[in-house]
Amino acid sequence: MAYTINWDMVSASARNKHVPKVKDNFFLSNALLTRWKGRQKEWQGGPVLVVPLGFAPEGGGGSWYSGSDKFDTTIRNPIKAANYFAKNAQVTLAIDGDEELAVNGPQAVLNLVEQKMRIAENTMVDLVGTNLYNLGTNAKAIGGLQLALPNDIVATSQTYGGITCGGAAPSADTNGWWQPNSDSTGYTTGAAGTFITTVAGAGPIPTAWAKCGLRSGKTPSVMVSNWGAWTDFHNSIAINERYDRPQQNSDLARAGFTNLMYRNAAWVVDERAPRGAAATYFETLYGIDEKAVSLYTHPSRDFHFDGWRKMIDQDARVAYIFHRTELCFDERRSSFSISEIDTSAVLAV
Repeated sequence: MAYTINWDMVSASARNKHVPKVKDNFFLSNALLTRWKGRQKEWQGGPVLVVPLGFAPEGGGGSWYSGSDKFDTTIRNPIKAANYFAKNAQVTLAIDGDEELAVNGPQAVLNLVEQKMRIAENTMVDLVGTNLYNLGTNAKAIGGLQLALPNDIVATSQTYGGITCGGAAPSADTNGWWQPNSDSTGYTTGAAGTFITTVAGAGPIPTAWAKCGLRSGKTPSVMVSNWGAWTDFHNSIAINERYDRPQQNSDLARAGFTNLMYRNAAWVVDERAPRGAAATYFETLYGIDEKAVSLYTHPSRDFHFDGWRKMIDQDARVAYIFHRTELCFDERRSSFSISEIDTSAVLAV
């Protein structure tokens, strides 16, 4: 007797068994996403994501008073807003008629679906994880770190979140408060390098750190780069015979991400972070104030699986996994980027 596959049952099983795993493994695929899972916020309506920005103190910064002193009741507007647009990602799962006829019984069907879901999971992870660093050349993709923390905002103006800034130093820029800190000097690595130096207090990272503190009163809580820049930092520590494991962020280490502590920030490796393929192997280091970062997700498209459907003009069934999200900063002056780091001296592969 022929076995009839109940595709509604298969869809329910796929949704209940596999989709939560896809979502969990998505966040575990990337060190930044692992840390930012708790910063995920739901957003449900409207064509624009409006993110309030607090860039100046309210009430003129407040004041001390005694007795019947008059208060400053000047009406001020310390709040601006950045406008973002949520981006859509999808992964298609397709089963052709030959595959469907080759399986018999519910277990075989679920095994086939499980394989399809595993491939879809890896595809979605790579799609979003890679674009977490994109430059914004694809307007349909999530706004990545190369867009949010550009290499040289002082030299080239940029519109981000609907606000234009840059092309001048922050002090000379009308919207200088929206500028991140950027350094594209072009540093070298290795024993004689200028990126991580053995001279106490020298090098671009302490300078970038101080700029964040002076401009915002805040400093990065995480740093991320590819292997070359991280290796240069690691080697500078190894010279002093320090064992690196106690200096790791324990949560990231337990999740399997290689990291070292710099001051109070975890410096973590991500192979998707910018790294050139030429002989110089240029890399970028990002220092990110995570309190200024949010991942907005539409609850109806948070790894939504819409079930299997029969194709009209093909002998096949198809299903989709949808994800609608955007990476948003509400302050950028508390973060930095250091680009054009020549890592060929420590990691030319």
